[in-house]
Amino acid sequence: MKLVAATDIYNSKPYNIKISPFLSDGKTPDPLFQRGNHIHKACRFTIGSTNNPKELSKDELFQVGTLIKYGLAVVDCTESVEKGVIAKIDAEAAAELELRKKQSAKQLSAEELIASAVAAAVTKSMVEFQAASKK
Repeated sequence: MKLVAATDIYNSKPYNIKISPFLSDGKTPDPLFQRGNHIHKACRFTIGSTNNPKELSKDELFQVGTLIKYGLAVVDCTESVEKGVIAKIDAEAAAELELRKKQSAKQLSAEELIASAVAAAVTKSMVEFQAASKK
C-alpha cells in the first residue's frame, strides 16, 4: 500500500520499511533524507505489494492500520490528493526543510567555536595584563 508520512517516523525493526535516499526519479537526492532508520515527513513509501487492503498480509495490514490510526501516515490515493491532505504535508515538510537550512547556516562549527573561545580568552588576558601594568 502506498503511504505518505504525515510526520517523522522512526523506522524500527518491526516496521522495517525500505526507503530510498532519492526522489521518485531515482537519481535526484531527497533533500529531506537523513538516514535509513528515519522516515521523514512527506516521504513516500510502500508496505506490501498492492494498494488493495484485502490483499495485504495480516502483518502488513496491522502496520498500515497502526500508522494511519496514530496519524503517522496517510494513504497515497486519489481521495487524499483531492482533499489536499498530501499537498498540506508536502508544504509543511518544505517549510521545515527551509527552517532547518536556516538554523544550520547559523550554527558554528566546532572549529569556529574553539577559535572564538580562544580569541575571547586572549583578548581578556590582554586587557587584564594592560590593566595590571598601569598600576
